[in-house]
Amino acid sequence: MEPLTLHGVLGVDIVIDVCRGCRGFWFEPFEDLRLTPEATIHLFQFVYERGSGAAPFPTISRCPVCQTRLLLTHDRQRNTPFVYWRCEQGHGRFTPFAEFLREKDFIRALTPQQLHELCRTIGMIHCSGCGGSIDLAHDTVCGHCGAAVSLVDVKRLADRE
Repeated sequence: MEPLTLHGVLGVDIVIDVCRGCRGFWFEPFEDLRLTPEATIHLFQFVYERGSGAAPFPTISRCPVCQTRLLLTHDRQRNTPFVYWRCEQGHGRFTPFAEFLREKDFIRALTPQQLHELCRTIGMIHCSGCGGSIDLAHDTVCGHCGAAVSLVDVKRLADRE
């Protein structure tokens, strides 16, 4: 993990820790809520510049502050479910990039029509969270990490710029 300084609301900079290998973020309590829209775009650029092929998130991870095991936590932003791993002692949470996009409502579930079209034209995709293969003829979730097939909402991205 390495520190990355981003602009926060009310002109206060926020320093978050980022993992270049798995493209995940460690947020101390409420840091993700204090990011400005341009800081969020900066995180998109950070991940984009690192290219594809992210390392998978380790199955057992520890809080960088107290070393307790991080707990898998399921949450929801509007109608979009997302996951993160949190410190039971309240020191913060680790969020993979794809889950961060879901949390910020930039990724949404596909409609049945969109899913059918993807299955017809592409057939198989790779999970953005762990890289596992998803055969769209048989699955709509990753068999490795359980992430649902979803897409980036380009209109929502344009609205934030």
